[in-house]
Parts: sequence; structure tokens; C-alpha cells
Amino acid sequence: MMLRAQQENIDAKLLANPRVLVLDNEKALIKIISEIPYQELTESAMGGSIGTTAFREVGVELEVTPHLTREDMVRMRLKPKFSVVTGEVTVAGVGVSYPQPVVDRREAETTLLIKNGQTVVLGGLRKKEVTKQINKVPVLGDLPLIGLLFRFKGEDTVTSELVVFITPRIVEQPTMTETEQTQFGTTEFSGPQSVTTGAEMSVATPGQTQD
Repeated sequence: MMLRAQQENIDAKLLANPRVLVLDNEKALIKIISEIPYQELTESAMGGSIGTTAFREVGVELEVTPHLTREDMVRMRLKPKFSVVTGEVTVAGVGVSYPQPVVDRREAETTLLIKNGQTVVLGGLRKKEVTKQINKVPVLGDLPLIGLLFRFKGEDTVTSELVVFITPRIVEQPTMTETEQTQFGTTEFSGPQSVTTGAEMSVATPGQTQD
């Protein structure tokens, strides 16, 4: 209900809805990322540079370490991260240039105590983008004073905030409910039948041969 209200008020977008089962005092890590390739330059002994391809992880990452306490309380250490590619810059080497991604990264880290089944909200990972645009008529737009009539200035401001909703639930019997079993069954699919070679059949049935 809280997430639905946020969507109605600020036109939010749900980035991910993962679920994970973890033991007490063990770390759970969820990654929903894309790997962006880029070039790393290494100086050689001859004075040049050698480029190697590396990958940078971009997306949503959540690290959770729970600890069960008395009275159905859960102490959690949370570390959410969110990153997105905002552009690229060009790094010049010896006779060659490499485009490098510019990654905007937001993260938080906290430890809190929450009751079993309740939802905690982490916010404050705010970002503000301001884009300015100038449209003008060629020549006329550059004239002093009167050029203002043939020139248009626009400014677009976008403010976004990453909000994380986390609901811990203590699982005493790690079995799926009837609803979860139904949802799991809808995800099953029939794959291609495996082909058994003649050598495999001869090993499975010794003494028999196949034409």
C-alpha cells in the first residue's frame, strides 16, 4: 500500500522486486546489474600505453545481514547501492582515444531494528538534473536586443530519489505456501529433449550395440 501511494503521488517506477532467503547472521546479496565495458590504460616500459578491456557493474545492488532478536524483532544491516550511466568522456592515449563511461552512484549504509513483517523505507538518495536548451533563428537570433525575439531558452529540471522498501519475515518452516507453489508452477517450461549418443547407450547397456 505504501509503494502504491508513492507511485500515485510522485509517478514512481519500480526498479526491482527481489526476494531472498538467508540464514541468521549471514549476508544476503542481491544484484540486478549490467556490465558496461571500458578500457583501462597501463603504462608500458617503453613509454607507451596498453589498453585492456574491463567491466563496470551498473544497476541495483542490495546487501542485507539479518540477526534475530527476542520478541520477533530483526536487527538488519542494510547497504543499498544504485548506479546508472550518465554519459561518457574520452581518454586520450598514444595515437588512440578511448571512450570511458561516467557512472552516477548513490549508496547508503545503516543498521536498524524492525519487527517481523513490518516494512522499513530508506530514502534520501536524491539526484537533481538540470538541462538547459537554447533554440534560435540563424543570424537573427544573434542580433543584440532584437535577437531576443528570435531566441528561446528552455530549462528542464528533473529531481529523482531512490527509495528502498524492505520487509523482513521470519521463516520457521522453509516450505512454499499454496500461492507460492502456484506461482512457481507457472514459471516452469519444457526444454528440448536430450540426445543420447551411441557411446552413451553402450555404456548404459553393456553387451548391446546400436547400429
